[in-house]
Formats: sequence, C-alpha cells, structure tokens
Amino acid sequence: MIMAKITPAEKVETLGTRIKIIRESLGLNQKEFAKKLNTYQVKISDMERDVSQPTLEILKKISTMGFDMNWFLSGSPTANISNYIGKNIEIIKILTVLEKLDSKQLKFISNFLDLYTSTLDLEGGNDNEQNI
Repeated sequence: MIMAKITPAEKVETLGTRIKIIRESLGLNQKEFAKKLNTYQVKISDMERDVSQPTLEILKKISTMGFDMNWFLSGSPTANISNYIGKNIEIIKILTVLEKLDSKQLKFISNFLDLYTSTLDLEGGNDNEQNI
C-alpha cells in the first residue's frame, strides 16, 4: 500500500488532490472509497480530478476519517501532519479489520491486546513504537 507523505512545508493546492491523498492513505481504491462515502466511483474520480466538488454530506463523512480538516479544506498543512495522518490511518485500518471479525475473533484479539499491553509501560510514556 502507498502511504501519502505530507511534510509541514508542502501545500496541496487542489481539493481533488487532497481527496486522492486521503483515499490512498486509507489504502482504498475509488470504488471502495465511494462505498464508504455512500456515493459512486465516478463521483470520486470527478472530485479527484477537480471536475466536481464534494457535497456537504461527503465533506462531513471525510471529516470523521481522522484527518486535519484545516489541511483538508485549505491545503495548508499543520505541524506534524504526516505523523498525524500516518498514526490515524493505522488506527482506521485496524478498526476496519476489527469490524469484520466475529465475536470469537474479537475476544481473541482483545485477550492478545490485554496481554501485550500488560508488558508495556503505557503510563510511563516510554516510546515503544520502535520495538513494534
């Protein structure tokens, strides 16, 4: 999967380009992204090419996907936007997988996370990301 990289110095000029960055960051093709937004693939294509603008309903749905709305609407990144997007994308990917699991599988994952987190010093602020 291609993860979009946005550095604080970059300004992404068009809304269509920002929509494409969000979609690719989520690891979705246009059809899958359209389904999440309750629209058609052709609408996603048109928006990404700046042929049409997203509806208010689509903007609302995108706003719930964990992206900095200032960046999304203006193209001006805030500090650490690539870290913000990267971390939230990972969380979204995990939640997407978890939604598809049955109760037995969810219990297994829950038990694993309990075991794993019991070995971490989550309260102490240690940065364990490099060990994962």
